[in-house]
Amino acid sequence: MKLSNLYFQILIVALFFTSLTVARPLAAEAEGPQSPLHDEVKTERPLILSPKDISEFRGRNTIEFVWLKIPGAARYHVVLAKDRGFRQIVRESSGVAEASYNIGDLDFGTFFFKVAAISPDGTAGPFSETLSFIIVPPPPARTPLLLTE
Repeated sequence: MKLSNLYFQILIVALFFTSLTVARPLAAEAEGPQSPLHDEVKTERPLILSPKDISEFRGRNTIEFVWLKIPGAARYHVVLAKDRGFRQIVRESSGVAEASYNIGDLDFGTFFFKVAAISPDGTAGPFSETLSFIIVPPPPARTPLLLTE
């Protein structure tokens, strides 16, 4: 009887340790696993597709910005400024739902643009590379040459 009692105690101890190793992952899942998409928003910089850096727009004062969508992003934060340090902000919005944004009524001059993804819990990821572009006036209209005799 002593031997069977010893086997019984070993079985109980083995079951106890097995339950601990199974219970821990279940407890972690109950707390809510971290979504890799959520982490992607925190670490990924949007890649601006259009316009290209150092683009020139002649006589056009509305620009469409397009970037690659970040998986898991709830919205985007876009900033347009007159200086590379973003101290002279022209437009800013943190409620852009799509991976594109139109900005109109711009004066002639050089502008700088950047965008960041925002996760559903409001955490902003890093900004994209800064893109610059220039809006120049249209060329003067040609007037016909008048010949005088």
